[in-house]
Amino acid sequence: MSTRPKIDEIDIKILKALLNNPRTSFTKIAKDCKMSTNAIRMRFERLEETGIIKGAIMQINPKTFGYNCIAYLGIQTHSNEEESVTEFLEKEPNILRIVPIIGRYNILTIAALKNVDDLADIIEKISSHKQVRTVEANIWVDVVQMDHPNNLVIEPVDGPFHITEQTQKDTKNEVKVVQSYASKFPWKKYSAVHHKLDKNDLLILSMLSESARTSFRKIAKRIGISTQSVIRKYQRLRKEVTPYSSITVDLTKLGYVGTAIFLIRVTHKQEISDVVEKMLHIPNIVVAIRTLGRVDMIAVAPFATFEQLLKLKKEIHKIPSVMQIELLLDKPFSVWPLNLFSFLLPKKPQAV
Repeated sequence: MSTRPKIDEIDIKILKALLNNPRTSFTKIAKDCKMSTNAIRMRFERLEETGIIKGAIMQINPKTFGYNCIAYLGIQTHSNEEESVTEFLEKEPNILRIVPIIGRYNILTIAALKNVDDLADIIEKISSHKQVRTVEANIWVDVVQMDHPNNLVIEPVDGPFHITEQTQKDTKNEVKVVQSYASKFPWKKYSAVHHKLDKNDLLILSMLSESARTSFRKIAKRIGISTQSVIRKYQRLRKEVTPYSSITVDLTKLGYVGTAIFLIRVTHKQEISDVVEKMLHIPNIVVAIRTLGRVDMIAVAPFATFEQLLKLKKEIHKIPSVMQIELLLDKPFSVWPLNLFSFLLPKKPQAV
């Protein structure tokens, strides 16, 4: 049976604070928890050692680098041909993620492209594979506002034990609707204008994209500029290039056994934004994306039990204007949120 590392309420406060902002200081968390800074630091290190915390990322706005078309590609293959199609997709540089899936598709991918013409080209290329039956595209509208880490539910655990001990208690009742954490990530439009980034900007982005807790002093030393200059650049980049940052966590260590992907159609297109807003009041809806294509939006939620999954679907059905829901199933993320767009940054940018 799967087990979970010990997590108490203080650990949950640490995780929640860092999911909201990975640069939150241990001093601030300690003050909120009424503990010493050293005690919080030790707990953080234990959360890393047990594999709950995997790292920290700063998400990149792909539009800044000219990638204006991000899309889910749902692929149906002929029987038992998923492996050969996956090998084919792995050779495509614009395919960011390939997921074997249960549901309408055999494979779900995420593609990053410059424009819709490029999307049409890659759909045609995939469709030409002899083992591919169909390819369906759903283009992301909210390209950089898809993840909502603070909606993740984290349950306390007294020690390693069977993961359903806590969740069995929870699933006796309806899934409770909670106050949305979406306000933590203000919805704003990120333009497709290519912001002018110098080599130092790229180096800062590269370091923080892979390790968002890296100190400004360390970055300044690496680049050879003042710490204040790094802070000023960081503040500008946060406004123009990076929508949010977060620690990454292993959802299996938090008791989750699978990931539900909901493909949703609404009755009135003008109400999609309202549906998304209501969706983010449901616990564990950690991704919500408006889309253009066969469906109007896609939502993602981890689940710990089958009963919890069914109740999630029921809560979505309660939202006015939700007309149809299709369910895809994936394994739980071992590292989440995904650092999808880090490939846009140079691996080893040179300082000026």
